[in-house]
Amino acid sequence: MRASILLPSWEVVTEGVKNQIWEAIQLTFDVPNTHELRRRWISYAGNRWTGFKTFLTSSYIFGDRSGENPTEKYQWISAETWQEFVRSRKDPTFLERRKKAQEIQAHNDCPHILSRGGYDLLEKKLMAEKLKEYEEASQANPSLGLKAPSPIPRHVKWKQGRIR
Repeated sequence: MRASILLPSWEVVTEGVKNQIWEAIQLTFDVPNTHELRRRWISYAGNRWTGFKTFLTSSYIFGDRSGENPTEKYQWISAETWQEFVRSRKDPTFLERRKKAQEIQAHNDCPHILSRGGYDLLEKKLMAEKLKEYEEASQANPSLGLKAPSPIPRHVKWKQGRIR
């Protein structure tokens, strides 16, 4: 089951549709049926659904694929649904919200560019580099008696997460 792209937000998707999505997840993946896991997976599905709508909007309505028809690639989107979606995205209230969000994002001087690993993976890499430097220094001068490296400071992780 899929949530319609015509719905304005994930909050208005019915519990029935969310339950069907949860059942499909359980059939596809080996996931225990707990309330916490259901909540997380449904939240993840909502984020993916919102991202898909954003992709359709930025690519097929306002982007470089504006002449193409996504109903050919995504067969579950009917022509009527697509036309209604385009109408909703070209509505003045939506365009105003979109412009405001773009202006806010334009002020983000320091977007992070971390991949799937996020700060955890970055911290592991930085600690490995630091440990290697400590080992090289202790091999060069064993009398130093260097101990384990200290944790990576937060500001260093912040800066490294924003370097291309």
